[in-house]
Parts: sequence; structure tokens; C-alpha cells
Amino acid sequence: MAAVGLIPAVAGALSQELVHLATILNALRSLKLKERPTGTVWATTLRAEAPPDPHPR
Repeated sequence: MAAVGLIPAVAGALSQELVHLATILNALRSLKLKERPTGTVWATTLRAEAPPDPHPR
């Protein structure tokens, strides 16, 4: 919209920064932060685990 002159460039830049902020906050929310017993907040992550070794030593 700012490119075609409907709104000033500064207003367009500020609105884009608000979109970025909303996107970042949504991504953080989707990490499903949970609290550990120590009171520290940790994000849960998905990790692929290696399959068990078919030929253990």
C-alpha cells in the first residue's frame, strides 16, 4: 500500500514491523513453553532419536 502511495512509507514500515512482531510472538507461543520444577522456562523441542542398534556389542 505504501508502494502505490496510499499510505506514507513510514506508516507502511511500522505496520510491517507489527506484522513481524505478531509472527514472532505466535511462533514463540506455538513452542508450548512449559515450566520446569526449578522455575526455569524451557521450550519443548522435537528430536529424532536414532533407532536401536540391531547388532549391539
